[in-house]
Amino acid sequence: MSKNNFRPPDTTEALTEQLKGKSRSRRANLKRLAAPAAAARAMRNDVLPNLEIVIVALSELRSAPRKVRKCDPAHVREVAGSISALGFCSPILIGDDNVVLDGEIRVEAVRLLGLDSVPCIRMAHLSKVEQRLLRMAVNRLAEKGEWDLDELKIEIEELILAGAPIEISGFSLDEIDQIVIGDKPEAVEKGRWRQTLALSQSPARATYSNSGLTA
Repeated sequence: MSKNNFRPPDTTEALTEQLKGKSRSRRANLKRLAAPAAAARAMRNDVLPNLEIVIVALSELRSAPRKVRKCDPAHVREVAGSISALGFCSPILIGDDNVVLDGEIRVEAVRLLGLDSVPCIRMAHLSKVEQRLLRMAVNRLAEKGEWDLDELKIEIEELILAGAPIEISGFSLDEIDQIVIGDKPEAVEKGRWRQTLALSQSPARATYSNSGLTA
């Protein structure tokens, strides 16, 4: 290429894309800020229903006709380990005919532990359609939380110093090493959680949503 045809790198396009990205992010933040007001206008009369815990036999529980989340045996074993160490602390949400709305993994974990019943909360105040919406919401909304890695690091360090069995938290030992001392990045679980760790160490200190599942 001759000198007359040489063109310096054009940064205009890159700058435009950055501005577009910031604009999209700003609009998304504004929508999130406006969401509570919209939700308040649509608030139902029984927004604080009278919820009671009932003990239901596993044999009486039914899976939803359509399983929208996959059941990973490794995930079941992890939840079983947590229940074994801490007890069953999160009741199963059930709807009409004892259909499980939230807690399929916990139900399987209880079976794995050899138990025959489980604490449940019946969503009797919701219609069949609302029960289906709840089933989606409890899973999808749980994915949208974000980890504050600086605070998480301190929490893990304090629990380790206290001698707590940190491995039952759902974080693998390799992930804990990566959070605390930045060790073995290749061993970290793939997906958004791995992106969170990687990007948290970049100059921009970016943070992506955690893709943890509702058990």
